[in-house]
Amino acid sequence: MLIGFVLTCNGTELIESGQKSDSSFDKNAIYFELFGNGFLSSINYERQIITSFKRKLRTGISIGFMPPFQGFSATVPVELKFLYGRNHSLEIGLGMTFIPYNIINPSYNPAIKRNNDIYYPVYRIGYRFTSNNGIILRVAPIIHTISYTNPNTLYGGISLGATF
Repeated sequence: MLIGFVLTCNGTELIESGQKSDSSFDKNAIYFELFGNGFLSSINYERQIITSFKRKLRTGISIGFMPPFQGFSATVPVELKFLYGRNHSLEIGLGMTFIPYNIINPSYNPAIKRNNDIYYPVYRIGYRFTSNNGIILRVAPIIHTISYTNPNTLYGGISLGATF
């Protein structure tokens, strides 16, 4: 219900004299992240859904890459992010990383086992710089609940990309 509300809301855009307004920042972003919520690396797409003075709400989806077990190993992270600031922003995110079971266990037989896909909650707090020409640099420690035996693993991600 909350996601539906967020997706249907229209953001308020404010303009300060002499400065670039939040509305002039591009609403879409694509960036490459190393050691982020996609584990080893990920390619990410974001869409800004609400803008209000120094506050922004963005949602995103990624395709992540893990160290290969046998061949290609992929993850699918999704995240909702709150940003506070203009060019220099505090970024707080909450998300989920989906890993298909057959990637974790290459001997997976779908005829025998079902519904063993893995979902990891992700929590992020970090820094985002967006230049006036749309270049993005993000640095963020991430808490990933990777396993039940080691529930909170802290590591960091660094991203470089652009808005459009």
